[in-house]
Amino acid sequence: MSAGVFLTVLLAALIHAIWNAAAKGSIDKMRFMTGLVLGHAPFAAAALLVAPLPAWACWP
Repeated sequence: MSAGVFLTVLLAALIHAIWNAAAKGSIDKMRFMTGLVLGHAPFAAAALLVAPLPAWACWP
């Protein structure tokens, strides 16, 4: 495994651990998760605009 891939995996694990700890430590978990999802929604919408849809053969 190359160093770049290894560091990317470590960064993903660190980010996951941080948001998991923040969710567990939050007082209002529903509000935290709602904010997290709504905070990521603009990035998902932008990705939908620029990323092509999968080929029809990929759909079930």
